[in-house]
Amino acid sequence: MDIYERKLMLVDDNQELLEMIADILRHSGYKNIVKAKCVQEALTVFQMEKPDMAVLDVMLPDGDGFQLFQKLRRKLRDSHSFSVCQR
Repeated sequence: MDIYERKLMLVDDNQELLEMIADILRHSGYKNIVKAKCVQEALTVFQMEKPDMAVLDVMLPDGDGFQLFQKLRRKLRDSHSFSVCQR
């Protein structure tokens, strides 16, 4: 499967930044982007959507990207790529 067809999850509590990053990625060729604004929403989206990759904000209103990363890693069965970002 082409990397641009893989499902990518973006997690950031700043709606404007979340949309900007999603737009940039869409213009770069990514076709399947799902978004979440907090840890709890990200866990729900992860469970429902099964993304292949994720870009996580460090500071979220109900936790942080590092904690979320650890929770997601425990749920993974296959090889996935995750990035934790701070602005």
